[in-house]
Amino acid sequence: MKFLKSKYILSHIFLCIILVALDQISKFSAVHFLSFHPIGDPSGFSLYLVKNYGLIFGLKIGPDNLFINTSLTAIFCLFVFYYIISLVFIPKSFYYLQLGISILFSGFVGNMINKLSNGYTLDFIRWSPSETTALYFNLADVFQTVAWFLILLQIIKLRSVIFRKKERRKNLIVIKAYQLQFIGYSVLSFLCVSSFLLLLSYQFLSFVDVAHFANINQIGSFFFKYSLFILFLLIIFISIFFLYLSNKVYGPLYAFERYIKALLKGEDPKDLQLRKNDQLKHLEDLAKDIKKSLDKSR
Repeated sequence: MKFLKSKYILSHIFLCIILVALDQISKFSAVHFLSFHPIGDPSGFSLYLVKNYGLIFGLKIGPDNLFINTSLTAIFCLFVFYYIISLVFIPKSFYYLQLGISILFSGFVGNMINKLSNGYTLDFIRWSPSETTALYFNLADVFQTVAWFLILLQIIKLRSVIFRKKERRKNLIVIKAYQLQFIGYSVLSFLCVSSFLLLLSYQFLSFVDVAHFANINQIGSFFFKYSLFILFLLIIFISIFFLYLSNKVYGPLYAFERYIKALLKGEDPKDLQLRKNDQLKHLEDLAKDIKKSLDKSR
């Protein structure tokens, strides 16, 4: 089953790579074969190369470009995280829902590549529904539009399965102390990483003499290597911490599972004893109650 799930995940990742490659090839071709003058019917669809500094379809929404690009970068990082979560947790029976998410993700990645490298995206398809209105888009925008329709259709189609009332928990927080502690550690780790990136950027801008670099590309390359190495070390330390934390939760569950299996086999295991700082200490009392109940029934 794990092998089949791995093939399922790899197929969606491969699809994303193909769609991103198609988008980048189309933009590369547009730069080399199109001009910044419309080709086709100006009152309908035409080919027209433009630099889009806004969000989508050539629309200028929001304040300055720096704010837009920074916001898109943050959204992109969150999108990467939630896309990985969707690949792992969305069941294979929701194939077309995951397909829509993968197409949406690939379209977003296609545009973000250009946003991060150039500060703008290249749109080369122009649609003018009226004399005063014109929308500009590219292949990645088409992917995203199709994906949204597919996702919405699947949510409507599968609404009775996705939103099953019987399986909803009344309370989001079921074990208050442990869940709040985990949330606190997660937020703390996020703040540490964010503070690190903020201080790193400030340090770079304040102390690095940019006069030693020939152009902006060399500055960017140096900053990328410099920050990536330090960030890699930080991720290792955070991963070790969460590994230690998970051991305090999954360790007791593993011990409890072994204890129950021993009881089911008819064995007489010793009382469950968790480590001093383990979470879920109430499993010790639960294990004793289960053992007493089984002894009475025998």
